[in-house]
Amino acid sequence: LQVKAAILGSQRAMEQLGLRLPIITHVTVETTGTMLLGSEIGAALTALEPLGIDMIGLNCATGPAEMSEHLRHLSKYSTLPVSVMPNAGLPQLGPTA
Repeated sequence: LQVKAAILGSQRAMEQLGLRLPIITHVTVETTGTMLLGSEIGAALTALEPLGIDMIGLNCATGPAEMSEHLRHLSKYSTLPVSVMPNAGLPQLGPTA
C-alpha cells in the first residue's frame, strides 16, 4: 500500500507539473521470502503492474542468492522491464577483538 501511494502521488504531481518521468518501482523481499507485511512478490507484481509504472524490481534486503527465486518470478511474469539491486551479501558475525 505504501508503494502504491508513492506511485499515485508521483503520477499526480507529474500531471500537475505537465511532466513525465519514468517510475522505477522496487520492493524489498526479506529473508523470510515475503515483504515486511507478509506479501509475496506475485502479489506485489499484481498490484503494481497495472498502475502504469515503467520498471519493477527488487532491492537490498538480502544478497543475490536470496533474491534469485523472486527475480525469476518477476522475469517470468512481468510485462515490464525488471531491475535488481542486491546487497553484496548478508552480514556475518565474526570474532571481536
